[in-house]
Amino acid sequence: MMVNLENIASPIHNMKFTVSPVMRVCIKCNSSDRAKLLKGLDLLHKSDLMAEYTTTESGEHFIAGSGELHLEMCVKDLRLYSRNLEIDVSDPEVFYRETDLEEQFLEPVYLVEFQAPKRALPAIYHIINERKGTQFEEMHRQGTPLVNIKAIISVKESFGLSSAVKDKTDGQASSQCVDWGRYDPLDPDSWI
Repeated sequence: MMVNLENIASPIHNMKFTVSPVMRVCIKCNSSDRAKLLKGLDLLHKSDLMAEYTTTESGEHFIAGSGELHLEMCVKDLRLYSRNLEIDVSDPEVFYRETDLEEQFLEPVYLVEFQAPKRALPAIYHIINERKGTQFEEMHRQGTPLVNIKAIISVKESFGLSSAVKDKTDGQASSQCVDWGRYDPLDPDSWI
């Protein structure tokens, strides 16, 4: 029996991601290396569909990603794709939004999941408070010394979080930032 694949095969559809870029970095290089940079950016775009890049009218190049680690990986890949081109990378900038009605600014926040032994909990609580986070769940894993903690921390306050957790708990705890597309009102005092 002969099967006609044309009738049963379905076309591949574009993937839709639930994460969205919440920060960006500016990429600069010598003007003589611009062609290499553009080729590298094109390859990055093809290999990482969650990364977005734009070029302004003034010629600045930006890569946007879903977090600090994502941007670090994008820059690493860009250097590889552009054959170790020497590029300057700015510090990350967080995307903020403004509401139409009240002219209130909103900032992106992460759901942060911590896993730590009970003896490391004071350090986790300190990290959450230090980063102006809000803990909303704590679950002791029965039969183990481990505790899972969930908190909300702004993207801006999340820079270096993973390293801080490892340092302040002597490597006993871990954290994971989850971009869930949520924006919370920005405290006006945080701009000062």
